[in-house]
Amino acid sequence: MRKRTQMSLLVMTGLLSTGLGGCGTPKTQTAPETGNSESQSVSSSSIVKESHSVVDSSEDIITEDNYTEEDIKDAVSGIHDLYILQSADSPNLLHGICYDKDIVNSISASGSGIDLEKVGEYEVKYEVEINAEKLAEYLSSKENPKATQGGAKYTTNTTPVITITQKVSVVSETEAEKLADKDTVVIGSKNEICKKRDGTVVEEKTEIPESCKKKGTTPVSADSGKEVSNTVTTSDKKQESNTSEKKEDTKKASPTPTDKPKEEAQKDTESQRNTSASTKTTPTPTKSVPKSSSTSTPAPTKKPSTPATTAAPTKAPHEHNWVEQYTTVNIPAKTHTVHHDAVYQTIHHDAVTHEEPIYEYHQVCNVCGEDFGYGPDAIEAVGDHSAVTDHSYSSQKVCVGSTTVTDQDAYDEQRLVSEAYDETIVDEQARTEQRLTGYKCSGCGATKN
Repeated sequence: MRKRTQMSLLVMTGLLSTGLGGCGTPKTQTAPETGNSESQSVSSSSIVKESHSVVDSSEDIITEDNYTEEDIKDAVSGIHDLYILQSADSPNLLHGICYDKDIVNSISASGSGIDLEKVGEYEVKYEVEINAEKLAEYLSSKENPKATQGGAKYTTNTTPVITITQKVSVVSETEAEKLADKDTVVIGSKNEICKKRDGTVVEEKTEIPESCKKKGTTPVSADSGKEVSNTVTTSDKKQESNTSEKKEDTKKASPTPTDKPKEEAQKDTESQRNTSASTKTTPTPTKSVPKSSSTSTPAPTKKPSTPATTAAPTKAPHEHNWVEQYTTVNIPAKTHTVHHDAVYQTIHHDAVTHEEPIYEYHQVCNVCGEDFGYGPDAIEAVGDHSAVTDHSYSSQKVCVGSTTVTDQDAYDEQRLVSEAYDETIVDEQARTEQRLTGYKCSGCGATKN
């Protein structure tokens, strides 16, 4: 309050000095920069407002204004209630959030109170750091009521932070499938989207901030910090990545036409080397015979048919004795999970009451003890009695009955009998199985499939 008074005095002094300076156009006095900004928090809402000073050039006064979630709604998209799968591994609370990088500097999320192992509702706080000058320019372009006429100039260079609180629901796997069937995004482990019951993926379209649409700029993903497109959905990205992976696998699996000749060339080269080696080590019989005597020496042509080379067929040929070969395969048990809800017992409690006596003041004879009752008739009757008998009488407190007073109303109590739990049902026990892998000859050790 003292700062505002000093600033107002400075403005008034400037106006007086301008007025005393003579004729001409008065010069506008600029308020000195204070170098700090006041901040205040509103307990009734989840938004922390940052305040800053603004110079209204039309009236030469300093005004103060507060930024709220409403002011940045065009610059940020995707901040809403979240659904997270129970026991999810490292879910990202910034999933699906985009912002205008010209207006918003950064967005962070804090969910320290979230218990991913327990189904329930929690809170997450998003802290949005903004560029005050850029937001002021955007609000002025929209003719926002908070933007002063004549081109407001913000006298602070601070970066206010607006805190937005949203609800986070940790849901079970069954509830996640139900939500996914309704096209609701449920974040699973490592930022993956939970699938529907039929195995399809929930289509998630990127929300583009309104300010980016108007300016034609590309927003930034708070999740990855990279620029995002407004035409690609989550399911399209996964299909594209799967297609590209399949193409790469196909390229790796099948050699290119240029690779095949190389392999064949290597095989040809090796066969040539083997042929040349055998040629050097085993000279042919024709090399020992001169060319001119080829017609007069027929002996070399008859050597392949000599009886010495046909001695082997006298032995019986080997017959394979194929023996089946098996391997042991461990087959795990087949199970399914059955969820059991918590069991409660209703216990009825009766009302707790007590009786309180009701008293009246009766006219009673002090001598004979006769009770003449209550009211004017009783007074008259006891008076007559006293006149006849000369007995004295008095007004005495007499209990005439009782009334029931309720100390506690009747109520029903829900008492927990057993906690909710998941039961694993074994459909088939684990077992081992002998599977045929091929055949092996018991004599020579040869194998075949």
